[in-house]
Amino acid sequence: MIVSACLILGDMKNGPKTEIYFLTAIIIFRAGATNVGDFVTHNLHIGYLLASVVLAIATYAAGLFTRSSPAGSSPLIDLRYWVAMFIAGVFGTIFGDLVAHSAGLLAALLMLAVALAVVILIRQWLMAAVGMAGYWTIVLVERSAGTPLGDSIDSRHGLGMSLPVASAITAGLLLIALGLRWVTTPTDADRDSETAPTSG
Repeated sequence: MIVSACLILGDMKNGPKTEIYFLTAIIIFRAGATNVGDFVTHNLHIGYLLASVVLAIATYAAGLFTRSSPAGSSPLIDLRYWVAMFIAGVFGTIFGDLVAHSAGLLAALLMLAVALAVVILIRQWLMAAVGMAGYWTIVLVERSAGTPLGDSIDSRHGLGMSLPVASAITAGLLLIALGLRWVTTPTDADRDSETAPTSG
């Protein structure tokens, strides 16, 4: 969490210039949230279902206090955003484990992956209607789907790979996703060319 705090401060100062602080903070923040989620269920012995319900409500409540970005389709990244994101990360650990314990690891991964695709499509189709709630719904489901995915790679109930190998695989997947985002995101020059007047 100390490392996360340093990265968040770095993002608040340098966010307009680079995404490296934000992306690294998201990864480290998720790791910290995993530890907190495991502490809640394993050490405090709070039930998975109760904890999931409370944390889901808390995420939406915290999300209400976030401010909209200039585009209006996502929240502004400030301290309020990071509070909501941390709660969502803890939820993802606990709810992901709840689904995995109930349905099995592979089934949980498939169900949550399908659910993630569905909520993304719904937000694309009904963006004006769902607003910021749609954003945080995607975050909650995405965080939950990540739990059985990680367990499927390194757990003895899954592929049983070592933690370093599992970390390398997930880091590779992240780099691929970022590469695809970089390739498919229009640059400022592209936007200028699209909006430039044409002759004739």
